[in-house]
Order: sequence, then structure tokens, then C-alpha cells
Amino acid sequence: MPLNHARRGVLRPAALLLLLASTGAARAQQAPGPEAYLGVKVPQSAAWSRDGRVIAYHVSSSFADEIRLYDVAARTTTVLLARPREDRELDGTTATGRYFGGEGLRWTPDGREVVFREGDTYFAVGRDGGAPRVLASAELLGDMAQLSPDQKWLSFIRDGDIWVQPVAGVAPRRLTTGQRFSVTDGTRFNRLFQWPPWSPDSRRIAFLTPAARGFAVGVVEVETGRVTRISPAEDIAGMVIGEWSPNGQRLAISRLSEDFRRKELLLGDVSGGTPRVLWTDTDDRWVDHNINPGFRVAWAPDGQRLAFLSNRTGWAHGYLASVAGGEPAPLTGGDYEVSSLSWLPGGDLLALTSQGDLHQRRPWRRPAAGGQATLLGSAPGVYDVVAHSPDASRLLVALSGPEEPPGLWLLDARTAGPPQRVYASLPEGMTDGDFARIEATRFTSPDGMTIPAVLMLPKGLDRSRRHPALITMYGGWGQQATLGWGAGLTHEFLQWLVRSGYVVMVVDPRGSEGYGAGLAKGLYREAGGKQSEDMVAAARHLSSLGYVESRAIALYGGSFSGWLTAQTMVHTPGVFGAGIAAAPSGWAIGDPRMHGTYWRIRLGAPGDTPDLTVERNPITHIDRLDAPLLVLHGTADINVPIAAAERLVRALIRAGKDFDYMVYPGEPHSWTRTDTKLDSFRRMKRFLDRALGIGAGVPRPRAAAGG
Repeated sequence: MPLNHARRGVLRPAALLLLLASTGAARAQQAPGPEAYLGVKVPQSAAWSRDGRVIAYHVSSSFADEIRLYDVAARTTTVLLARPREDRELDGTTATGRYFGGEGLRWTPDGREVVFREGDTYFAVGRDGGAPRVLASAELLGDMAQLSPDQKWLSFIRDGDIWVQPVAGVAPRRLTTGQRFSVTDGTRFNRLFQWPPWSPDSRRIAFLTPAARGFAVGVVEVETGRVTRISPAEDIAGMVIGEWSPNGQRLAISRLSEDFRRKELLLGDVSGGTPRVLWTDTDDRWVDHNINPGFRVAWAPDGQRLAFLSNRTGWAHGYLASVAGGEPAPLTGGDYEVSSLSWLPGGDLLALTSQGDLHQRRPWRRPAAGGQATLLGSAPGVYDVVAHSPDASRLLVALSGPEEPPGLWLLDARTAGPPQRVYASLPEGMTDGDFARIEATRFTSPDGMTIPAVLMLPKGLDRSRRHPALITMYGGWGQQATLGWGAGLTHEFLQWLVRSGYVVMVVDPRGSEGYGAGLAKGLYREAGGKQSEDMVAAARHLSSLGYVESRAIALYGGSFSGWLTAQTMVHTPGVFGAGIAAAPSGWAIGDPRMHGTYWRIRLGAPGDTPDLTVERNPITHIDRLDAPLLVLHGTADINVPIAAAERLVRALIRAGKDFDYMVYPGEPHSWTRTDTKLDSFRRMKRFLDRALGIGAGVPRPRAAAGG
């Protein structure tokens, strides 16, 4: 039964009569519920003791947080501190919990205690456990508290300015006056502002502040309160203070132009003056895959060189600049991307790259002076460097692979020696068989564009029967289909869905990053029509596999991809049996406030010829929708106000369509409460089961291959 765009009506359980052997088997084995997957404790941060003998690390789930200690020589682990997450109402609008979040762990200077943060309070707990003591707190002082590197000062924001208080006590002191630091500007996505970073020597604090034109970078001295301004000479769309140099004398500063077509890396000096431009990227469409102006800078230990990432060639690659001047030199090159750079002993660099398989991120040691690169991590998957040992001879990395959730491993930073496991996140009561096997795949869209994706498959999949399937995607920055634990905040739901008998396909349609500019900028000014074609091609590819029921394929997305879900289902009826749109972008319902520069250059603008903002708007052709749609939204969403969902729902009501609508009180753009996550998981699965006809009770004969 080949896929086509003919209207075939909404599927019902009695019509599809689909009974999945794998689903029945999963139920017979009492497969884990969504609580089990939300209970997977994922590594968050870590810190080596100064003597290099012990690693403190933080693992977290939706239910609990733990700080653990790992003895490197003995290879033993002890739980230093454990606390449940306690969701509670706060002013009736948001939820919070006790957790060791906000920033990474650190050790006290004497190495006797581990420092962690809860809210705006820092605690210290001894190696032998016991009750944590309060190290410093800004709960009654202000917001955005930060402990200085030497742990002698606590900085915070009050009335739009920077204040400090000695950890040893005494009254707080105001450092700046009239900086308006806490002012937010929704038209700029609130991404111009960052927490003021301390210099490594704890003598200064850098900050961003609104200026007469655009925004300025300032540096304030803690002892004297003297402020030095470093001011750009133009209005900008984004700016970020990248990194302090190791000696605390220089700042790497990045800025992005208002038209998103120029991005610059600047070198500023604490003495003031005009920053020097080290690097400039330009593009006639937009200069970067995302709206972050940063270059992900890494300073060399000597403070005389800095490595950074640029996508000037169409792929993100590393470059090396000298403080003394001269043209930066390329460090990497080719049809792959580098996700991060850090420095190793001897002046070498560690690069996390995706050479060969673009769905992976693996660590390579690269001589800064040139030469052969060495692969340090042999296991497939997605690596993230968590911490270096004090002598930088070993790396603590988080690794998630094609068949296992994230864990912590030790790698030799000098050779490709065997890794040492530090932590495995497989919860008690669960087995490897409860997690999906992830496989890379790709297919061709109608215009010939190759679209990458990964398949999440049940282990022991019965390929003699056809299974229901869910396609999910993002199509923007920051999320990528990988051979590891990923897919944004939805991965736990996808794992549970696979264990329940579904086949899941995570697609990276054009607009996605990680595959070069050809794919990332393939949606330029065409309002998502090509992305919808990519989704239809994904459904066709799934249907051709032989073990997917073509009439039981659903579409799911959140935020930008929530809009893309609604748009695809409206404009390509007859393909998808159901759709879920979580916090769909305001662009989906024609909200003029969403038509800023970012949207115009990627999708088009009102008044363009043709005016795709009307043609692609799902509401314009809502009568074409032929399958059930579930819409989810939080009342406290400031990224996409709930008015977007309400406008879409009103259109569904007027058109008499089959839909479900769930509003979560007090939730922001991504769900924060555990009970909300559980409800949304169960609600989405019930919706999919009903809409796709799961559990109708009568086996369905297998259709012809490719149907």
C-alpha cells in the first residue's frame, strides 16, 4: 500500500484492527513505565580533587539528585549526598525543587569538601559525608548569585547592578551603578544577557549592559569598584562574553549583527580601549546555524593563544589565533563538524568531532602545531568532556552509545588506551533490553536533498510484523539525531514508547545543524515547505522498511517543530495518522510579534511575494487536516505565549476537527515538574494508541513490502 497524499480519513481502532506482537510481548513482560525512564540518573557535572585521587560527580533524574565520590585507584564509589526532587508551587506559577544544579561541582581550596549549589545558596559537604554547611547565600540579597573562583566572594544582581559580599561575612557592597543589567528585551529572545563571569584570579567581573547604541561590555574591579567600558560601535542582535584569558587580563568577546549576516570575534583588554577584531564570518543568508553569537573559545594555558570554532567553510571547524596578531590558522577541515575544543598537556588540543559518521561526537587529540590526530575514544556514540585530571593526563567523559544510556568513563589523554568505567546510569530493575537500539539511516527528499535520521528500535524487534511508528524532529539549532541519548528533553518519552512496541524515527530535516551549511540553510526563505516534504519523505522511508505499518505513522514536535508538525499535517493530508504539537511556535498561527529578523531570513516575512507567512500558516488551510491533533502548552511559557496554542485551538474548533488540548498550569516552554512530565507522557501515548488503532484486538495480515 504505497504512500500518497490522498485523503483517507482519520484512523480509528475498529478501522485499523492493528495488534502488535511486540506490544503484547512488552505488556506480558510488564515493561517499565514512564517513571522508570524519568528515573534514569544522567551525569551532570564533576570535579577532580586537587590530588587527583577522587572524582566528585553529580547525577540527576526527574525524581532525585546524588553527589557521588569515585576513588580512581580503588575503583570504588560512595554516595556522598542524595536528595529527592520536591516539586512545589511557587507564587502559583512555577515549580522548583532541591537539587545540586545551576553550575558544576567544585572542591574547597583545602580539598576537604565538595561545594555544590541549590538555588542561590552554596553548600559544602565533607568527603566523609555528614550534614552540608552553608558556605554562602544570596537568597535574601538578590539574584544570579555566583561564587568567585577563590571562594572568597559572592556576587549577585540587585536593582539591575552587580553587588558582592565576602563569604566570611560583613555587609554586601554595590559595585556598579545604573548598569540596568537585569533589563530584558523580549524582541531579542532574552539571549543578550549572561551571568557576569568572574576573572580566574577573582579580581574582576565582566558584564553586558545596554548602551546608547547596542550593548557594551564592562569590567568592574572587586576591590575598588572601578568600571572600565569596552563598547562596540554598532547595534547588534547578540553579544556574548566568551572566556577570560588564564591571567585575567583579556576577554574573548563575540557579537552578531542585527541582520544575522556578520559575526565577529573580538579581543578586549581590561585596561579598556577598542577591542581588536580577530575573526569575521559573513554570509548572504545568515552567518551561523543558530542565533548564538559565540565562537566557543578555548584559551591556551599560556594565555597567548586561543582556539575557536567557525563555520566559514560551511562546516564548523577549529582555528587558532595568537594574541600577538596575525591571521588565525585552521586546525581542522573537511566535510564534518567539530563541536568543541579544549587544551591538553604539551600544547595539544582535544577536539570533539563527527568524522565519518555525522551522528557521533568522538574525541580526537590534535597537535596544535600540526600532525596526525589520535582517536581517544574507540566506543561509538556521543562524548562530552566533563573534567580533566589535575595533571591533564586523563579525561572524564560522559558517553552515551547506540544501545545504552549515558555513563562516565576515564580516558587516557595521551594515548588511545582502554577506558575505565566510572558510572553506569542503568537503574535497578531495568535491563539493557529496556532501552532502544539506535541506528543511523538516511533518505532522499523529493528535490534530491539527502536527509539524515536515526531509528530507535525495540531490541528483539519482530520484523515479520508491522509496527506503529512515530516521527519526531526539530529542524532548528541545538538538537541533533545522534547515536546516543539525545533528542532534547523528549528522549525519555521516546525510549518508553519504543519499549511499548513503537518504532521511532528522529529526523534532522533541512534547517538542522551538524551536517554543514547545505542542510542547515536549506530552508532559506521558503517557510518550511521543504521541511514538510522532508517529513513526508521520512514517512515514505519508514513505510518501505517492511516492519512499519504505513497507516500508523504519527508526527511529533515541540516549539519550532510543534509548528512544523501542524503545518506538515495540514499541507500533506493522507500521510500521518496523528500529530502532537507541544508549545507550537507563534509563527504557526500568524502571530506578527514572531516575525523578527531571525524568522524573516529563515522563513520569509509578511508582504513577501509570494507571502508564505499566509500560505504556510496551518490555520489558513486547517480544513485540510484529516487526522487527530494533540496540542500541549504551559501557561507560564514566555518563549511562545499560550496565545499561540489558543489561536490554533480556536481554528480547530471552528473547523470541527478531531483534537485534544492540554494546558499545564505554571509550566514554562519545557516542562519542569515531574508530575507534568508523567502526565504528558501518558497522555501522548494514550492519544497515539487511540488515533493509530493500537490494541484493537485482531491481528493484521502483513502488507506487501514497501506498502
